[in-house]
Amino acid sequence: MDNRDVAKGWFRKASNDRRNAEYVITMENPPTDTICFHCQQSAEKYFKGFLALFGKETPKTHDLEELISICASIDPAFASLRDMASELTDYAITVRYPVMGEEIPVEDAKDAIKKARAIERFVLDRAPRS
Repeated sequence: MDNRDVAKGWFRKASNDRRNAEYVITMENPPTDTICFHCQQSAEKYFKGFLALFGKETPKTHDLEELISICASIDPAFASLRDMASELTDYAITVRYPVMGEEIPVEDAKDAIKKARAIERFVLDRAPRS
């Protein structure tokens, strides 16, 4: 399997996470913790797909800032995503366990979806095509 195929697999999974979040937000009383988790996962997988595309190792981490640092070694423009990614990183862990956090307002979940979409566009715009 070549780098493009591996990257496409990451991007497909990332898109599924984002789509899941977009669908769930339409529910009455949506589970915002799940939405935010999927948004973090989408961003993580887009970053890992970008790394895979360039033959880089995809570290086993949920830390989006760490992934951005590695992506920035390929394309320095990734550094512009630090603030956005920092806000999503916490959703990898804190929302998954009842003792870790409070309820997330719907507006915050909608904002997480916007960030996931922006990261998706950013990564795909920088992914070589052919």
